Amino acid sequence: MKKKNVTDILNENIVVLQLKRNQELQELKNQYYTTYDSLNPINLVKNAVVNFATSPGVKTRIIGGVLGFATNFITKKFNLNNSTSPIKKIVGNVINLIASNIKK
Repeated sequence: MKKKNVTDILNENIVVLQLKRNQELQELKNQYYTTYDSLNPINLVKNAVVNFATSPGVKTRIIGGVLGFATNFITKKFNLNNSTSPIKKIVGNVINLIASNIKK
């Protein structure tokens, strides 16, 4: 068995380090492109919209707001709360009660 001299050992280490350097450089380039793509303004907006739409409670708050608006619109449109007719007052109160229970 032939004994390796110092020059051969150093050359082998240089080759190993060059391979490691090339691999790390490729990983760094990949990370750069990933970061560049994620910081693209259109992707920032798209991710914000997706995060907003998928966050818990957003749909509930939107539905509650729409129901509140619709209830207010119906009671104002038909003037159910300020009516002199007791039936219209009862209908207005029932609509408000149903809407408030649905929002919860």
